[in-house]
Amino acid sequence: MAKTQVKPTSGGSWNDMTTYGKNVTGVSNLQPYQLNQLLHASNVFTLSSGQGANAGRAAKIAAAVGRTLQWV
Repeated sequence: MAKTQVKPTSGGSWNDMTTYGKNVTGVSNLQPYQLNQLLHASNVFTLSSGQGANAGRAAKIAAAVGRTLQWV
């Protein structure tokens, strides 16, 4: 099954994004408002299957908190 993965923009490795974002390397150290922003971006990215305008918007939201998303 395809899924959304996340990593810090400054390096690190790709990790599966979970519904709650807890215990995800590179995500669990975010402030609560940043985590909420990233969870929203991840959900939009997942619903768009990582393609199209919505995926682009989600990528920009994730970049605002220093993270990159990919669909694998």
